[in-house]
Amino acid sequence: MSDIKETKQEETTDPRGPKIKMKHDKDKPWDNDPTLNKWIIEEFKPEYNPSGMVDESSFSVLFPQYREKYIKEIWPLLKNELKKFKITAELNLIEGSLLVKTTR
Repeated sequence: MSDIKETKQEETTDPRGPKIKMKHDKDKPWDNDPTLNKWIIEEFKPEYNPSGMVDESSFSVLFPQYREKYIKEIWPLLKNELKKFKITAELNLIEGSLLVKTTR
């Protein structure tokens, strides 16, 4: 019996203190669902969104000067790959930036 008491004491002894269960720590319905595969990546097909994008979004990224040569070499390949997903990209070598945006 002394072994059981010692292990329980070791489990409750935590340098951070006891774990307090908050209201956001509740079990979710999908946590214990055996029919749900959380790791599967479902395919998205263009026919799922026939009307296209509602609005255009974009972001810009600055790149270091030493990467300019590499980016210039792969730029045609990159644009072709993005075109498959209806995404446009612009390369600005003067500012050292890439602009990526979704199309309508």
